[in-house]
Amino acid sequence: MLFYFVMTSQVFAQTHSSTGSGKSSAMVGTKQAQAKSVVEKNREELKMRLSGVKNVNKRNLVDRVDVQIQRLNITMQNNLSETIDKIEKVLAGVSKRAATVVEKGWNISSVKIAIVDAEKAIVASRAALQAQSGKVYTISVTTEETLKFEAKKTRELFHADLKVVQDVVKQAHEAVQKSVIALGQIDKGSNNIITK
Repeated sequence: MLFYFVMTSQVFAQTHSSTGSGKSSAMVGTKQAQAKSVVEKNREELKMRLSGVKNVNKRNLVDRVDVQIQRLNITMQNNLSETIDKIEKVLAGVSKRAATVVEKGWNISSVKIAIVDAEKAIVASRAALQAQSGKVYTISVTTEETLKFEAKKTRELFHADLKVVQDVVKQAHEAVQKSVIALGQIDKGSNNIITK
């Protein structure tokens, strides 16, 4: 009987708090370090399981795919973390500019709503990134005939998980974009001045 197992190990850490990107980046780094030890252990197990495979080309291919998945996972996590940091900086600028506009007596209720939505989207993107940083992808070696299929399934699972995180980060970007647009639109009309 042939079983297909893709082990996705979750390494749990503290949930993200909205105290700042530095703490969140440190949490992602901590989860990456914890996941790295799990990856090393799984890598040794994979090498032992691959030693039974007679075809050297298949053995090398599975080994390369495993290494590529782990490297790409770390690289994409770092890139997405930097992207979220940049998004947060833009939102901080919008908030600062909104505070300046309030002092002039302008109505910025739409901007405040957009800023709150953007902050929620950023927190969600950090949480998704943190969850991804704890995932470990292992190719299951059951028989020599199914190695290609197993490697393909593991890659597809990895890409699907990564796509989810990328979509959440994109939503955060769009939310910040909406706050910038809302801030730009408040000075276009004279109805925005609060009358006392």
